[in-house]
This record gives sequence, structure tokens and C-alpha cells, in this order.
Amino acid sequence: MLPRKRNHARKGAATGATVGAIAGSPLGPVGAGIGAGFGGAFGFIAGDARDKFEKRCRAEC
Repeated sequence: MLPRKRNHARKGAATGATVGAIAGSPLGPVGAGIGAGFGGAFGFIAGDARDKFEKRCRAEC
């Protein structure tokens, strides 16, 4: 059985959106929405970079 492929991009987006919403919540619902949007975007970018790095690493090893 092959190991499950990890999807860090999806996980990063979800975590980033959650943290961004919590961080923006003192500014009200609009702040929470903006925080979730930016947090999700940056989390996705970071997770996608990690996925690409692991894929390249597996190909070279």
C-alpha cells in the first residue's frame, strides 16, 4: 500500500483562515473576514511550497 499523499496547501489554507479570523475578530465581522481571507491565502501559498519541496525531495531520493 502506498503512503497517503499529504496536502499541506489545503491544511495551510484552513489553518491560516482560522488564525486570521481569530486575529481580526477584535475589529468586528469585517476584520474577521479580511483576516480569514489573507490568512487563508498565505497559508495556501506556504503549504503549496512545502508540497512542491517534498515532491522534489522524493524524486531525488
